[in-house]
Amino acid sequence: MSLTIAGGIARTAQFKTVALLGVCCLTYGALAPSAAGTTGRSEYEVTTGRISAHVAVIAGRLGPVQLRDEASGHAVTLRQPFLLGMRDGTAIPASTLRITKPLSDANVAGTRLCADLSGDTTGAGLRWCLIAGRHAGYLRMQLTVAAATTDLPITEVRMLDFSDPGARLAGTVKGSPVVDRSMYFGFEHPLSWAKVDAGRVTAGITRQLPLRAGQSATYSSVAGVAAPGQLRREFLAYLQAERPRRYEPFLHYNSWFDLGFGNRYDEAGARDRIDAFAKELGKRNVQIDSFLFDDGWDNPNSLWRFDSGFPHGFSAIADAARRIRAGIGVWMSPWGGYGEQKKERIAYGRAHGYEIVRDGYALSGPRYYEAFERACAEMIDLFGVNQFKFDGTGNADRVFPGSTFDSDFDAAIHLIERLRDEKRGIFINLTAGTHPSPFWVLYADSIWRGGEDSGFAGEGTWRQRWITYRDQQVYLHIVQHAPLYPLNSLMLHGIIYAQQAKHLDDDPGNDFAEELQTYFGSGTQLQELYVTPSLLQPKDWDILAKAAKWSRQRAAILQDTHWIGGDPSKLEVYGWAAWSPEGWVITVRNPSTRPQAFPLELGTALELPPGAPRDYSTRDPFAIGPSQPISANTMTQIALQPFEVRTLEWTG
Repeated sequence: MSLTIAGGIARTAQFKTVALLGVCCLTYGALAPSAAGTTGRSEYEVTTGRISAHVAVIAGRLGPVQLRDEASGHAVTLRQPFLLGMRDGTAIPASTLRITKPLSDANVAGTRLCADLSGDTTGAGLRWCLIAGRHAGYLRMQLTVAAATTDLPITEVRMLDFSDPGARLAGTVKGSPVVDRSMYFGFEHPLSWAKVDAGRVTAGITRQLPLRAGQSATYSSVAGVAAPGQLRREFLAYLQAERPRRYEPFLHYNSWFDLGFGNRYDEAGARDRIDAFAKELGKRNVQIDSFLFDDGWDNPNSLWRFDSGFPHGFSAIADAARRIRAGIGVWMSPWGGYGEQKKERIAYGRAHGYEIVRDGYALSGPRYYEAFERACAEMIDLFGVNQFKFDGTGNADRVFPGSTFDSDFDAAIHLIERLRDEKRGIFINLTAGTHPSPFWVLYADSIWRGGEDSGFAGEGTWRQRWITYRDQQVYLHIVQHAPLYPLNSLMLHGIIYAQQAKHLDDDPGNDFAEELQTYFGSGTQLQELYVTPSLLQPKDWDILAKAAKWSRQRAAILQDTHWIGGDPSKLEVYGWAAWSPEGWVITVRNPSTRPQAFPLELGTALELPPGAPRDYSTRDPFAIGPSQPISANTMTQIALQPFEVRTLEWTG
């Protein structure tokens, strides 16, 4: 889009005060303005001690913003704090807008600097804020735009525009961040775009719809710093600080492949599964968090109402789960699901006037969105559900006529925010249609790894080939295209040992232990059990219990999980590594029928920070044997037999 600079925007809307982010154990300072008045130049600073932002105010208007890494001295300068692109091709940069309130009035102990802005060309109100992060490694910039009595025809919001010869995109998908040798930057939205062209970095988001009269929209960006070799970990720490639900293992049963696989099931079957897991995990002292009831609970000739097998809804099974200190979860598909059941749901929707696009529900349609949100809210209000599995969101770049949302993805984000307001700590799993922008975790707790639910690749038994397929998809869709997406927030499609899972309803090769060890060793917090309880032998329950308890005990370490090794598709040894000040964990697997050695350079694999110990005594928590010394100063060859999985850990 070609943009022409235009005049400013008149401020007529009022803003509510934004709550100050909690800050612990950090000292922030703010510079007093160096000059005053509407004709001079003032400068302000927000700093965390590690990153600082210097804001120039020139003749009563916002000027350039310098972002500086205090450790290295590296700095970039934003040409404008923000820029709005309009439908007629003009652009409204921040520097054309007047500041209507002294910045010092909005500054709170150096942690926040806000400017209320106005101009002369259209009716709207704007507030731009510079906010210190929840820890010292980053700052955020936030823009709220409020339309007054007329629609505001915004087509683009740009919040990053600077020169940086060392900058590059960290990913190939929408919503990828930009990084350089010591800093990272991003527009905090999974549908945002970012470009690096001849050293010029720009990032923003494209709007399809005008901002409607009386409505407001808030956008934000981030800038952070990283010590040498610590960029991934620093970016992860920022995500962990800002995500709505902190990383925490969420162990739960899922009815897919077991009770339901394209068929309807009932309350009696659901109660049986709760009782079985309560018995087997209870006597092994494992706390299960939830029981998720996947496709098969609803009457497809309705709009997300219960089938006859659930005459009381989820009331009885919610009570049963509550007695063992667990909750229940529910599968719902914004676009209507799959197969014959989807056809039935969509036929019902057409007959009742709900919005349909390409033979699927349009979540951005006004009537359907209202009905779907109401159905979700009832699941919380009536049955206390503690997780939603949203399977299939819809279109990412198409506007439904009359919608207030730019796309079905935009509608999904608003829905998730609404549900989090309804129930704090609820787990949100987006299972299809997403792409691995790391900014999804600012809204959802996990997204889909890509590929089919289950599949088979490589060599060995069906279960070994399933493990290879599962991890191959992570490498292909996530590791290769989104290196900063946190592997701790993926739906891998769980542990599968279920009566309706073809080739995974038995374990003649005794490979279930390897599946468990790799699954929990991957560090993902969405711990799904697609399991028919009656199929498991006592030894299977034992290793399941051991792995689940181990992962919860090591959660502070495993949240750092990242990929090491090669490509499962090529039958190369691969795995995961995680480090924290409390310890470290490495899990590796040989997916081949031939023995292989894995060259482990511990410092590189763990991305050890400066000052971390270099010599350790390590053990395998899933094997019997003495501790072994290992050093980050030397290369260690780990010999692996065909399909062997090895876990090494050190816990201080």
